[in-house]
Amino acid sequence: FPVLRTALASTGMYGFPSKALKKPAFLTDQQWSPLTDENARVEDAANGVLAYVSHLTPPAAAAQHLRNELESRERGCRIICISGGNRFGGADTKALVEIMADKLKDSMSSRAFFVTEGRPGVQQAFAERFDTGTNVLNLVCQGQKSGYSKGTDREVGITTSRQMQKVFGLIGDIYITVEGGRKVGPSGRGAQEDDGVVRVAKLAQKRGAVVVPLGRTGWASGGLFGFPKDALQQPRFSTREQWSLLSSYDAPLEKSAEAVVDIVKACAKAMARVGSIAEATFVNRLRPVPWSVVGDSNKNREPDLNVVIVDPVPLDVVQSGHLACGISKQVQDFLQGPWPPDEVKGALQKELDAKLFSYKGDAYTGKTNVIHAVFPTFNAYTGERSAAQDERAENDLKTVYYNIFREFYKADTSTCKFLRLVPLIDTQRAGPYARELPKMTVKVLLAAFSMLNTEEQRHILTSEVVVCIGDGDFDLYKQALQAQQEGGRMRSSA
Repeated sequence: FPVLRTALASTGMYGFPSKALKKPAFLTDQQWSPLTDENARVEDAANGVLAYVSHLTPPAAAAQHLRNELESRERGCRIICISGGNRFGGADTKALVEIMADKLKDSMSSRAFFVTEGRPGVQQAFAERFDTGTNVLNLVCQGQKSGYSKGTDREVGITTSRQMQKVFGLIGDIYITVEGGRKVGPSGRGAQEDDGVVRVAKLAQKRGAVVVPLGRTGWASGGLFGFPKDALQQPRFSTREQWSLLSSYDAPLEKSAEAVVDIVKACAKAMARVGSIAEATFVNRLRPVPWSVVGDSNKNREPDLNVVIVDPVPLDVVQSGHLACGISKQVQDFLQGPWPPDEVKGALQKELDAKLFSYKGDAYTGKTNVIHAVFPTFNAYTGERSAAQDERAENDLKTVYYNIFREFYKADTSTCKFLRLVPLIDTQRAGPYARELPKMTVKVLLAAFSMLNTEEQRHILTSEVVVCIGDGDFDLYKQALQAQQEGGRMRSSA
């Protein structure tokens, strides 16, 4: 990509490739001209270079760049995306969208950015209800305009609608969907309109964003065309009445619109407490179960090679090869083979270390994937407790869970979609923290998850994660998790 105005080789001299001197098809004349005219403003030439580089930007990078920009403008803001069909299929859909926009504008405009893809139909009707439009962004492909009378058009270095759908699906915290994917064209076979509503919903839901489908508007938002089934399920921060109003054809439009606003506000409040949508989703999906990592006493739910289980093991046991007790003994009894493998013994050299090993050879009766983790012991903590001691205990427990999550990410992501966690420390090794273990464990699980990078978090969120707890402690851990979900995170469903 030569800047022709700079002369010498970049003008075509010295055998510079002639094809590279031609204007790329994706640049406009306005962008290209300052690159060839030495009398044009330097700022305009720089913008032309930026337009070229932006064209090569992958959707994920474009989405992250825009998120960073919005968060720098309004710390703690929520990005609410409006996804819908390019035309209205229902007689009252446009009125519903306008009422919903008015209510969101009045209740959340100071704490949120509303984002569209700059398409006609649902998105345009929504955006044009805003007075100033300063917090309404309409994403457009390079060199294009939305044609909206409100909001700010924003190019993000993308040139195709397909790429734009990826950016749109990666940027938001909350997605409100209206209609979408309806059939158009001649009667009979017809063609399905590619408005991207289903594709965006799948991408958003996969990465842990909240999808709020206005089911009463039908089509994709009613569950057709492969709309993600999980997105149709009532989330914890919505009441049963609110969720039913989204799909009720008989409810007044005002009531359905108010339900959308209440759900979005409850979700945004939960995210503010948690810190990110991924963390909120992780806590919401974490599920305690009253059985062991190797199944129950009737040999049901035994793990296989699609499952990863956690084995909390003392350092002296793994180094000596002696029989363990508790959960670790259950794991050894299930495997029934040589233990520990040299690879595991070599990796676990100190407390807080973790190592994934796949037991699938003929030497083992039980075949599964195990993350062996050396847990910290709190028995050494004696005397009067201090803030520094409490912080150290939490950091140690957080670190080993973080190492476990990192090892889970190393498993075969195409098959290993089930993770069975355990409380790493029992009351005998908890020292002064015996009574606080359930609350502390739930707290550090969230803290460990928040330390992961985006890809690692996405793998966790697209997997089924349970915490296997013995019968005696199950109610205590269940209550601790519910307190985190409902009190410190999301309001429970009615």
